[in-house]
Amino acid sequence: MKTIFALFDDYADAHEAVEALLGQAFEEKEMNAVALEETAKQNMDTLGIDLKRVNVEKTEKLGMKTVRGLEVLFGGEQPVHVGDTGDLLAGGELATMMVTQAASTGTAAGPLTNVLQEYGVPQDVAEAFRAGINDGGVLLWIRTKDERAPAAANALRAEHGRHVGSYS
Repeated sequence: MKTIFALFDDYADAHEAVEALLGQAFEEKEMNAVALEETAKQNMDTLGIDLKRVNVEKTEKLGMKTVRGLEVLFGGEQPVHVGDTGDLLAGGELATMMVTQAASTGTAAGPLTNVLQEYGVPQDVAEAFRAGINDGGVLLWIRTKDERAPAAANALRAEHGRHVGSYS
C-alpha cells in the first residue's frame, strides 16, 4: 500500500481532484482530507450544502443534491482544535487519527507538522502542508495499492496538487 499526499491551494481544486479519483474507480474510503473548518464551511455553503446535515452514513442524498467526494469526507465531522493550525475538519480514518493526535500533543508549537513527520512527511513538506492549510488550502491523501499509486499521483497533479508524493 502507498499513501500519496497532495496540497491544494483552494477547495475547488481539491474537490476536482477527489472527483477525478472517483472517476478512476478510487473509493472515498481510501481518501483522507484536512482543512480549516472555515474553509470547508465557506466552500460547502457556496455549493449549497449544509455541512451539519450531510449524513455520516453517506446516504448520498441531501435534499435535492447528491453529495459525494470531498463533501462526504468533511460532512458531519466535528472540528478539532490544533494549536499551530486552528479548528480543523478531518475526513477519513487516517486524517481523523492524525488530527486527533496533533490536538492531544499538548504543545502549541508545531503539533500538526510533527504528526505529519511521524507519517513520513519530511519536515519542510510537512511545514508547507501546515502553512497551506492555514492559508485556506486542503491537504488530501489517498492510501491505495502500490500499482494504483501512479494513477492517483497523476490525478492529484492534474488538478493542481502541490508537493505530490509518497513520503513513507
